[in-house]
Amino acid sequence: VPDLMDHLRASYTNNLDFEYDDLFDQVKNAPILILDGISGGSITSWASEKLNQILNHRSNGRLPTVLTTSEDINALDPFIKSRINDSNLCSIVATDSRASIYEENSGVGAIPKELSKMDFETYNPKGRRGNSNLEPILESAKKYSQDPDGWLTLYSDNSGVGKTHLAIAIANYRKSVGDDVFFAFVPELMDELRSGFSPDNTINSSLMFERVKESELLILDDLGNEQDTDWSQKTIYHLLVYRHNHRLPTVITTRTDFSSIADRSAQASRIQDANIGQILNVKAPDYRMGRTRGR
Repeated sequence: VPDLMDHLRASYTNNLDFEYDDLFDQVKNAPILILDGISGGSITSWASEKLNQILNHRSNGRLPTVLTTSEDINALDPFIKSRINDSNLCSIVATDSRASIYEENSGVGAIPKELSKMDFETYNPKGRRGNSNLEPILESAKKYSQDPDGWLTLYSDNSGVGKTHLAIAIANYRKSVGDDVFFAFVPELMDELRSGFSPDNTINSSLMFERVKESELLILDDLGNEQDTDWSQKTIYHLLVYRHNHRLPTVITTRTDFSSIADRSAQASRIQDANIGQILNVKAPDYRMGRTRGR
């Protein structure tokens, strides 16, 4: 990129209008464009303007473009960052270990230690008093764990009925057979991603969001209980749409009735799509009223 900008600037300042126009048009409309070394550092306002014009033209035309950078995406020019972070336009591939290091340090993506022993053997559907449908729910969860095709949503308007226990049991089984599993307590995930976009934060939220989107199996625990902001709803929408479009295995636990008339959101339409998944209505009293187990 620096060499390209120097070449453009030289032809522009030397009044070589034909050479400048021809080169600029060639770059803008190349069948495939590779821009190596995108940087948010020492770049002139003129070069920044030209680079943004190139990327704007190519993003509007959805022309195949490859960008490379060694910098945190949050440190790039705001316009470039917005294009890279557009999940409908761009995919991010991390070629270093920063995302995995962050996960190790923060715990994001890992099953919490206090919940890690939850599996199908420790789930007792017969230990609940009152009316329940936990035995068929357990069998459905086991069946899904054997072949996680599409989505599985565990719904109950009560807490403590075992939704999270079953979700983690599925996750633990898939981890045992070598799958890449990402566990996310949705309210915490939104906080982590949002904090990563702060100017003084070293976390690369773009890489983390890509990691969540692309995980082989994604567990979204307590969806619907996150802070109801435009940003969080938009972020969840992009996540669900991506995984829905690519039919990526996803397990959701929620106390939100997405089938209710009051909830006709874009999120709800994906979750209710019978072509990609099923919603299991977990009916049981709060298990923690008697003993402490999974939520």
